[in-house]
Amino acid sequence: MPARYQCFTHGHGWSWRLLGANNRVLARSPEPLPDPAAAVEDARLVSALAAQAEVELVSQSGKSWRWVLLHDDVVRAVSAVPYARRMECVRAVARFRECAAQAEMTQEHMVFPGGNRTPPRPPARPAPWAAAPADAAQSPA
Repeated sequence: MPARYQCFTHGHGWSWRLLGANNRVLARSPEPLPDPAAAVEDARLVSALAAQAEVELVSQSGKSWRWVLLHDDVVRAVSAVPYARRMECVRAVARFRECAAQAEMTQEHMVFPGGNRTPPRPPARPAPWAAAPADAAQSPA
């Protein structure tokens, strides 16, 4: 599957994210937007800017690195994850630039409940060795 932009809501507005061909998140919008149309428009702007816009590498206390894409001194995109090494962050910027310009916009918008940025997981099944409920544990008299 080719790289693509995906718009979603997570209870606090709308955002976009750029997914690589391997479904890993490469970038995301820095702030929630008011509606899906604004998220789509913002993602399209980032797509157009990705190849030439200024990218800053930001170190967080020297322990991890992130990148931010700037246009007219406004942050338009941020790295999806922190990187342990500066060189990993530089490579992530190259992947972002490569994918962002070619990525398509998905037609469906996703809705995640609550404040989650990822879909909810199904409830865990009880382990087979877990204790049975008190009613079932008693043997008939």
